[in-house]
Amino acid sequence: MIDFDIHNDHVVFAYEPEVGGGVEWVAKELRDRGELRISKVFHFRANDLIKGVSSSDEEVGQFQFRFGVRKDGYIHIEGRILGIPNLVLISDSEVAWSRKLFIAIRDTSIFRRLAQLYSPEEEIVIGGSRPDAIPATTYQ
Repeated sequence: MIDFDIHNDHVVFAYEPEVGGGVEWVAKELRDRGELRISKVFHFRANDLIKGVSSSDEEVGQFQFRFGVRKDGYIHIEGRILGIPNLVLISDSEVAWSRKLFIAIRDTSIFRRLAQLYSPEEEIVIGGSRPDAIPATTYQ
């Protein structure tokens, strides 16, 4: 299960592995490779981990990763977390946060598709008042 915990200054990506080797698989990927890919879309490094097997916390049912920073009316997400070169900015007030904000059917990355339309140095902006933004109502 994937969830997003939105705080005053940042967003946490919460992941609870499903039955069938989930917790062990996540721990092994982080320990052996130093990185992890979830649902073919989200890419995390071991140092993104806030809470889970590799942290000092005892609770291992849920892993929490640093996901984004809240700044200037947007959540800023490093492109590498979404497997793209572009910085992603998502309005912090207009968008409903869920898995489907990022993933289409069959674990297709929406932002990977969008990144094909932008040069690597361009920001992908969803919602807000910037003239280069994709309107939140259009995106959702």
